[in-house]
Amino acid sequence: MTSRLRDALAEEIGRVLRQSGVVVWQDEHGEYPGVVAAVCPPDVRLVVYDGSWFALRRSVEDLLSGHEPPMLLVYSPVLPPADDPLAEIRAAGREYKRRLATLVRNALAGELAATRIEQIAKEARTFEEAEVAATGAASAGVRLVAIFGTSDVQRMAFAVLDGSRDDAVDAEDAWDEVAATLRDAYGGALDGGRGALRGALARHLLLAELHGVAGGLPDALEQAFVAPSAPQRRHIGELLHQWRHLPERVASYLETARTVDEDLALSDLLGWVDGLEACLALPSVEQVCLAEATRRLGAGDASGAFQIAESRLVDLNVWRNQPAGPGGVRWGDRWRVIAAIAGLHRAVEANPVPAGAAEELFDWYVTRGWEVDRAHRRLELARLALPAYGELEEAIIGARRRYEAWLDTLLEKVSEALADGGLDGGRLGSQGSVHDEFVRGREVLTAYVWVDALRFELGVELADAIRHDITDRVTLSAVTAAAPTITRVGMANLAPAAAERLTLSLEGGTVAVTVGDRPVATVEQRVELLRAAHGKVANLELSTVSQQGEKELARALKGADLVLVRSQEIDAAGESGMLNAAWPQFEAVKQDLANAVAKLGQVGVGRVVICADHGFVALSQAVGDARTIDAPIGGEGELHRRCWVGKGGTTAEGTVRVPLASLGVRSDLDLIVPRGLAVFKASGGKQFFHGGLSPQELVVPVIEVDLEPAAEPQKLDLSVAVAGGRITTGVFAATVEFHGDLFTNQVTFRVVARGAGGNDPVARVVSGDGYDAASGSVTVERDRPSILTFQVTRNLDRDSQVELQVLDARTGRRLADAVASVAAPVMVEEKL
Repeated sequence: MTSRLRDALAEEIGRVLRQSGVVVWQDEHGEYPGVVAAVCPPDVRLVVYDGSWFALRRSVEDLLSGHEPPMLLVYSPVLPPADDPLAEIRAAGREYKRRLATLVRNALAGELAATRIEQIAKEARTFEEAEVAATGAASAGVRLVAIFGTSDVQRMAFAVLDGSRDDAVDAEDAWDEVAATLRDAYGGALDGGRGALRGALARHLLLAELHGVAGGLPDALEQAFVAPSAPQRRHIGELLHQWRHLPERVASYLETARTVDEDLALSDLLGWVDGLEACLALPSVEQVCLAEATRRLGAGDASGAFQIAESRLVDLNVWRNQPAGPGGVRWGDRWRVIAAIAGLHRAVEANPVPAGAAEELFDWYVTRGWEVDRAHRRLELARLALPAYGELEEAIIGARRRYEAWLDTLLEKVSEALADGGLDGGRLGSQGSVHDEFVRGREVLTAYVWVDALRFELGVELADAIRHDITDRVTLSAVTAAAPTITRVGMANLAPAAAERLTLSLEGGTVAVTVGDRPVATVEQRVELLRAAHGKVANLELSTVSQQGEKELARALKGADLVLVRSQEIDAAGESGMLNAAWPQFEAVKQDLANAVAKLGQVGVGRVVICADHGFVALSQAVGDARTIDAPIGGEGELHRRCWVGKGGTTAEGTVRVPLASLGVRSDLDLIVPRGLAVFKASGGKQFFHGGLSPQELVVPVIEVDLEPAAEPQKLDLSVAVAGGRITTGVFAATVEFHGDLFTNQVTFRVVARGAGGNDPVARVVSGDGYDAASGSVTVERDRPSILTFQVTRNLDRDSQVELQVLDARTGRRLADAVASVAAPVMVEEKL
């Protein structure tokens, strides 16, 4: 440690030694014993009195009897006896005396305010006390510096709050001085000792923040509150920030704030005032803000509710991850639902369904209309964290109804437009041209990814995730799928030459699909068309790509002219009849696809093209009887929930007939679809469906990704661990830590939770340090662990296992993994 005071003392000691050679430092007041060795020059012998004058004399006699004058410093912290054993040494050299007060005044002149210098000179008992006081806050008394071991008032305040120096303050009977110092720094009517001062300080700090952001306090508290000055408010803000966010202090903050909240009965006293959303001090503020956000939703003020939710979801809010009630619900869970409800209302308000021809409606949907579908899906994802809706029930129901009304209007306008004028022109391309335009004739190894039911809005998010973490060489476009939007038709339409040769006909009441003269009804028949166009095709499922390591995957691709990756997970989850579990699965598949793109780039694939057979319509709850209509009768055709395709048949009220030829499909068949948001009486679930003519079903994304040649893999040292090593509820936490290296200070990754030995994700990340909800990736800095919260998305049996896989977001390479046991059954309910 160096300081102006220490430097001045060392300079003075060095000067008198150079002048006299032998110096006796007489310090009978005991002000310097701790600094003697530090200021003694290295070429000078130091002898310290240790209780025996004669022993000290004998230890220096050899120096005194030599021919050369010695360089000697003798330190004496006591007065010598009448018969001074050092008399000869004093006579031969020089006696040095310097009172600490004099040193302080001389050395610190011009360095500190005169009043502070004088305070230190009068109060400091040892050099160390003076030195610490001179380098710390001017408001800290020197005696307190000795008691607390610091001159930093903030550290003194923390010691009062945690009681760690209570005994030392008691021993010096210094509570009045402590209270005065804290009053000077933070304001308030602070007084008392031990517990009394601790409680008064905690209350003042928390109420000061509440007063500052809300502009006042409830009447029952205002009269006893002494408002701090502007500098004191700044000091309070600095202390609260440290108290809330230093790992070793945050638990103390949470406990103290809850105690203050209960002692003052703030939940009964607080009411809403503008600005309260910025107050992070107390748990009761969360409840008041929630009530106001809910009120605003009910009053139609979605933007106001959204602003409150965003303010409560900031990383600085320590209450965000604290329990908000029974069942493991956290405040962050509730606020994410509020934000999602408000987001859906805002999306509907910003995107009213326009009038126009079908081409105009589809162009509008690709430009902006899809945002409403995404907002609805995000609401369904967010509300899964709530075991019960509670005060949010009406708000959730209202948002869902508004979405369904918007969707009904859109479907009615689109079906009418298609019935009137078909679908021809517009700026959207055709699904049938995807292979020939985006896949055929490329010089690099290309992966063609067929995703069953990849809706356009999911494609937007997938493209953003790839762009965010893997490469910016990503292009997203939209094409219209072939009608009817069923897998058999859409997958065939992704084959070579489909644009010119795809034909639909009716055979025995079933739609038959051919490309040219070849039937295309099975996966193998589709793959044969690819082989005819490319040669050797590596035919893989997404789950295989996700599970294989790079070496194993490279072997599977060896010699291939084209890589086909097939994914059925979205459609399978939606058709499962358990949409409550399917919403998270859609998200998980999106992440799996991004991981697959990264991994393919590591094994020699230079280009990836992702497309879908069709999209889907998904509702919050099953379609009721009012929206279930009779299927067409008569004629010959194939029935699905959202369409009837064939010849003849009745066009009843609530339906429209559209010739497939008017939709660009080579066929003499007609399509009969519900006019709005409705389904035919047919087998299958009533929440997730496709087959119809809505933009959600007909518009599909095409994502082109051009990948750089794979770089040499970098070894990254990460570790992951599930809290407690066990999963007992539908929400659990895991910690991922990056230990860094010489070249990398942070890493971006994704975490996939799978059933041990299985392919399907069983949980998803919902929040955490460094988590980006839009891309699904996590960025963590070296030696700063990220605590991630997971929500279980599939039923877990007792004694089963869950494997967490940490994957490099850029390369898809596995960086770390951990296995946790399921200690109690975890059920994913279909309805709340």
